[in-house]
Amino acid sequence: MNKKIRILVLWVLCLAAPVMALDRAAFKNTLLELADGISQTAFTLSEREGSAERQAYDTVIDRTEREQRKLAEIIGGIETSEDIQAAIDEIREFSSQGKLQSHTGSVALRMLKERATFMQHADLVSGESLKPLAQEIDNTEASRAANPEMLLDRQQRSLIVVQVPVVEAVISLEESKDTRYQALKAVFARHECKLLSEHTEEKQTNYYISGKKFVLEALMRHFKGSEVASNLKAVMVLTTGGFFGKTSIEVGISPKANAAETGSIGWYQAVLEKDPWKWMAENDYAKLSTLGKVESIAGENKLRMKNAKLELWVIPANGTRRDAIYFNSVDFGDVYVAAR
Repeated sequence: MNKKIRILVLWVLCLAAPVMALDRAAFKNTLLELADGISQTAFTLSEREGSAERQAYDTVIDRTEREQRKLAEIIGGIETSEDIQAAIDEIREFSSQGKLQSHTGSVALRMLKERATFMQHADLVSGESLKPLAQEIDNTEASRAANPEMLLDRQQRSLIVVQVPVVEAVISLEESKDTRYQALKAVFARHECKLLSEHTEEKQTNYYISGKKFVLEALMRHFKGSEVASNLKAVMVLTTGGFFGKTSIEVGISPKANAAETGSIGWYQAVLEKDPWKWMAENDYAKLSTLGKVESIAGENKLRMKNAKLELWVIPANGTRRDAIYFNSVDFGDVYVAAR
């Protein structure tokens, strides 16, 4: 009987144990690879235009970004206070080895601090257990290089300036507490993200923002999100009719490959929202003609659409109406277009 109890206790303890602990060796190796990538990136940028080293920039930056994503994935898998402590210890030891390593360690610390904050808000661990760790992260000596020259080894000379790219993204949040929405907007403001549009659809609020690439990438790791690159699409519903019956058609619009502006929210507002009937007459008159009847007016045949109404959703490339970043409804009254 005692043997059975011992087996049951061991089984319960196994279930209670963390699924995965931080792989220190993999974490340290990723820091090494990222540091090397940062140094090589700085070197290729420092070389003159047209040189062989400068032409290797695309290859080097791809490798560096790949290692940064790998580091983000490792830190994103941390779920316990013990693993946060282990990561802090590894970063502290690594950062003490030199200015390049300290610069790399500061990148890892930023990711770790974001992860700790997310774990606290997501109730993965208690806030009390994270307080001393958050303080330890702040106290860990790892700083970004004040001068890019510090990132170069003895054979890598010249001063370089690394520009931070700005991108656009959609970040979505479905939450019952208004404080979460306000907290997210505070994050946008703190990191100088520009809110371009906002819309709530089916209890999900979608924020269309622009900001520094590394900031938006961090947000997309912790929230539902997708990057936007002039690839927004739209769905519009056109309705006509009145008391005795209404007719509606739904039309999906995607940006043209050779015209990036057609994938912007401004284009949909300026073209579709302003005069969807003209756009439909030029692009799909047969479908538009189902919404009205042809009448002769002053000797010309016109397609008349009574009580015409537009509903327009602008959504991310791989999204649905629920992911819409913009919505508007416009009543046009009776609309006439040239009949064919």
